[in-house]
Formats: sequence, structure tokens, C-alpha cells
Amino acid sequence: MYKLINQEEADRIKDILLTTGLNNPINIETKENNIVLNAFSVSESNDSEHHPQFDMQEFYLLDEENNTGVIKYKNRFYDFFVNVGEWGYKTRLEKTHITMGSSKFHDFCFQIELSQAIKDEKNFYIVKNISNFAGAGAIADYTED
Repeated sequence: MYKLINQEEADRIKDILLTTGLNNPINIETKENNIVLNAFSVSESNDSEHHPQFDMQEFYLLDEENNTGVIKYKNRFYDFFVNVGEWGYKTRLEKTHITMGSSKFHDFCFQIELSQAIKDEKNFYIVKNISNFAGAGAIADYTED
């Protein structure tokens, strides 16, 4: 049986994201559009530069030499950053929004809301609801005709 996580559990997940480095490098390569992401560590968390209007903490993925250029596209390098905290709408849990962005794409091209996370007896699952039945921040829009 799955249950939604509570505020204390969400705060613990946020703490892990903001204070723990990578156990293994992240290596992703897309053949279709020739984008490569190679990250070996993360920066320290600081107040968000990209979303100063919200109470968010931000960190960058770093390459082998601790530089922020971890995304390679057409022989140019771009940063990739993660923000955790408050967002522009109310959710079931406080300050549990996660955005990921890049100077190549957008300041919040990927978003996850920890208030949608679920748990069972052994694990937590950070999930993304995909319809507007999930509320603000959903991936897809559903309209009844």
C-alpha cells in the first residue's frame, strides 16, 4: 500500500539533496540531438540565483575539474543547476518544489513536487503526476469536452 509522504519526510529528502554529493557520476548521452551530460560532483548549496523571489536553495552539477559546464551541445558547454524550496503556488507540503535548469534550456525546464511523492514499507518514490488532476505543476493538461 502506498501513502503520501509527510512534511518531515520531505524535509529529510530535501536535506539529502542539498547536503549530499553524488555517489556515482551522472553520464547521459542522447544520440538523437547529440547532447551529453557528464557530472562528477555537485557544488555547495546557496540561495537561488535563478529564482531569488522564492525561498529556494540551489546547487550546480560539476565536471571532473569542478567546473559548471556539464552539458555539451555542438561543442559548447552549459551549466545544469537544481533548486529546492518554495515555488509560486501552494502545495500540500511546504517548500518542497524541485526545479532543474540549464543555461542551454530554461531556468526551470524540469520540475518535480515532493508533495506528490509516495512511500511504501521500504522505499520512497519521487513521482511526477502527469495530468492537471494532479494540480499545479502537472506535465499535461486535461480538458473535458
